[in-house]
Amino acid sequence: MTLKTQKVKVPFAEIDPSPFWKQIALIGTEQEGLEQIAHENWYFAHLEKEIDEGLLENGNIWLFGATEGLSHPDDDTVVLMVPVIFGIQCDICPITEIGVTSVQMEKERLIPLSQLKMEWIPYLPPSGDPTQSFTRINVLNCRQRRTSAKRLTIEALNEFTYAIPHMYNPFRAAVDDDDNTIATGAITVKGELKPYEIDYKFQTPKDVVDDLMEEYEIPPEQRKEIEDNVNNAITNAKAKRKAEKDEEAKRKKALSPAVTKALKAMKIYKFYPSNWKGGKSSFVNRYIGKADKIVEPVGIEHVTFPSTKPFVAPPQIDSGYEEIVPQKRQSSTKTKKPKKIYAKRLARRDFELSPILTRRRNRDAEASSSN
Repeated sequence: MTLKTQKVKVPFAEIDPSPFWKQIALIGTEQEGLEQIAHENWYFAHLEKEIDEGLLENGNIWLFGATEGLSHPDDDTVVLMVPVIFGIQCDICPITEIGVTSVQMEKERLIPLSQLKMEWIPYLPPSGDPTQSFTRINVLNCRQRRTSAKRLTIEALNEFTYAIPHMYNPFRAAVDDDDNTIATGAITVKGELKPYEIDYKFQTPKDVVDDLMEEYEIPPEQRKEIEDNVNNAITNAKAKRKAEKDEEAKRKKALSPAVTKALKAMKIYKFYPSNWKGGKSSFVNRYIGKADKIVEPVGIEHVTFPSTKPFVAPPQIDSGYEEIVPQKRQSSTKTKKPKKIYAKRLARRDFELSPILTRRRNRDAEASSSN
């Protein structure tokens, strides 16, 4: 009796040998995260579907990617790096700069895309024929190879790791400005600076002063000094916020009518892998805010899903440049034969000196015969 093996029908969404989404750079992803993504089989069949006949079939489309660390839907102890793709529908290029920030950096920096070897390129179909590229579909591509990235310095590598696509659109609420009511300051206690923070929208200066007096055991006679310090911190924070709002209003007013129209009509869509069944969020980043819609893979079937086994990165190989010290060859007892070129030089020298040697020998011969 022979057992028949049941054949599993592979869905159409998993047949594509050259996934379209892999042309898109996953901005701000560490090397280990990229290796984990390559280890799993992710599919974005609904992204191609929306481009062909859906939300992204009209207008100029700008695609870029990122990653999110999410818990596995079947085992919350396993955290996966899940690739996500964002599609911006806009008549003008929405992203020309990258924001770079981290805990180690003193302040945030905005740098052009080219500094991180990034550029917008037309979507190239799997055939590889550039004449068939879709000029209305633009992909944010990164030319930095993973192999050569291992030779970068830590500072240069951090620029790729902590990169965030920056977009200026005053008509979209990236972060609620009214919630930015945080003031920071510092007081001197026994010769040491003690920083503090106050949210003047929910806290009163009196409450903050009471907390500082109690925490650092400050004598009552210094209370007036602490109150002035806290009030000055709040005043400076409000003045800074007002200056930022005035500058924002000037920048917004300087926009041309065409740019204003394009920014107001902008739509942002977010795509998770079509074979991902875990949690989802509409958040993009703190520059852009939230997507208008999370596009669900309706009517797309899968048989391949991410594994619950924790990803184990391969051992790191030091790719830095090493000083190679050449080893001395062991001395041999055999006599080395002269090289051919050296032998030719000796022969040419003897040939050139042969007339002189001949005359000298003749004189010596005549002298010896006369004696």
